[in-house]
Amino acid sequence: MNVSRRIYFLVPAFFVECAAFMLGLTQPIDARDRFAASGFQLGLLGMLSNGGYAIMAFYAGRLSDRTGRRPWLLVGLGSQIVLALLLPLTRNYTSLLIVSILQLTLLGCWWAPFMSLMTETANPAALGKVLGKFNVSWCVGAMLGSSTNVWLFNHFGGTRGPYLGAAVYFGVALAIVGFCRPAGRAIADDMELELHPRVGHFKALAWLALASNFFVGGMMIYLFPRLAEAVEDPLAPGTISLLHVLRFAAMLGTFALMGRSVRWHFRNAPYHVSYGLLIATLILTATLGRPGLLALPFIGVGVALGVAYMLSIYYSTLEAEKGSNLGFHEMLLALGATTGPIYGGLLMKFTGSPATAFWLGALPMAAIWVIHVMIRRKPVKE
Repeated sequence: MNVSRRIYFLVPAFFVECAAFMLGLTQPIDARDRFAASGFQLGLLGMLSNGGYAIMAFYAGRLSDRTGRRPWLLVGLGSQIVLALLLPLTRNYTSLLIVSILQLTLLGCWWAPFMSLMTETANPAALGKVLGKFNVSWCVGAMLGSSTNVWLFNHFGGTRGPYLGAAVYFGVALAIVGFCRPAGRAIADDMELELHPRVGHFKALAWLALASNFFVGGMMIYLFPRLAEAVEDPLAPGTISLLHVLRFAAMLGTFALMGRSVRWHFRNAPYHVSYGLLIATLILTATLGRPGLLALPFIGVGVALGVAYMLSIYYSTLEAEKGSNLGFHEMLLALGATTGPIYGGLLMKFTGSPATAFWLGALPMAAIWVIHVMIRRKPVKE
């Protein structure tokens, strides 16, 4: 059955990100509450899970250029339903770790091929607007996932509810992709976009910013639950989920604004905004002790992530090797989300202070900001 491209691409993106974020948010809370996982163990969970995703995303994007996109989409979604149903059955930290690694690894089959298929059929002149709508769609899905977790945590208690809810959302996306096809032409090969001479340079800068942002984002997901126990009033799982709703609301607004403008194309100012907000986020998270004020760093990192993600996905889709570029894009965000939790987890282990991990997390971000400036000043052959 043929459906409009808006339904085929925006609706599954909405439900997949909704379900994926429910799992990603629930797993570290589950490890902490059911198995008393330490900060180091939470960091290990984030490192190995995102490391598996990075490898799979890279190869799925690259191979889908040759094999076609559809098989990867079906494997990615079908595996998520099975593994989401297995997660509440785990009986110790090790079994939770293994299933979580498999879950996020196989999710790597989905995003790069799916985004490649979407951008292949888009009008190149309107690519920024297309990506803006797409990013808003999955970002709203993440907000719904966070909100759903709040309700499930509060209504049922424990983590079984979020796991089962995620399986349902994945099932909706699988039904659309499995039984429908996008209407219209397959490839917009009659509409070529004249590439900017510095597209490769800006793509490299965007990839660096993307990895840096997900370094911090990974810390906020996997390590914040441990820090949340040390504030004046320890935060409940539902409250943590609500803070992530604010993060995605900030991302959504950023995507919407950038999707409606071309002024940020091939400019350096958005990178500096992103790095500045990352450092401010880490410092604020380490110093603020009141739950109400903790909303500020979540909003800040949401804007920073939104800017970096939009930059990276835009420059990654301008060239012909869309699958390979988007696979590398997904690999880098996963590697950032891998190194952030293990970096902070080790700091928590050796210092015994959750806040120290966020304080010292600002150091590598400042160093990368300096590297960015140095790369930007190098002459580029045009």
